[in-house]
Amino acid sequence: MSRLVILILAVVVASCAARGDLFLSLEPPASGQVVLYIFRTQHVPRTMDLAPGVAVNGTEVGALPLDGYLRVQVAPGSTEVRLLNRAYLWPVGAPLRAVRIQAPAGSTQFVELSVDSFRFENAPLEKKMYIGLDLRQVDQESAMRFLPKLKNSN
Repeated sequence: MSRLVILILAVVVASCAARGDLFLSLEPPASGQVVLYIFRTQHVPRTMDLAPGVAVNGTEVGALPLDGYLRVQVAPGSTEVRLLNRAYLWPVGAPLRAVRIQAPAGSTQFVELSVDSFRFENAPLEKKMYIGLDLRQVDQESAMRFLPKLKNSN
């Protein structure tokens, strides 16, 4: 019986993870463009099945499941990376997270999505759990600690 439970849990966790190719190396941007790597780093219990949608400059570019990253090319200048899925935020109507970066042509920029969960012990039953999502720009050294372990979610 315990083997069956372990097998079921393994299938559930695997189905929530990114399924693309493993990150191999940074790819340079096309001439006059900027490359953004947007990646998810944290594995918080009760958030493994979340795959928040991501938009860059108002256009949806994909979702970030567990162990995933997105590679997006954009024009140089001001770029906004924003989360899309309101259903993951509590209370309903909480502002969606976004980060704005300035990127010169030919550069590679990195944005990390962190996922956290909080419990409110004295809240009504339907509001005991809060999933916190946050975006932040990070440097290349910080990003490269995670990217080699992640899979492409594009």
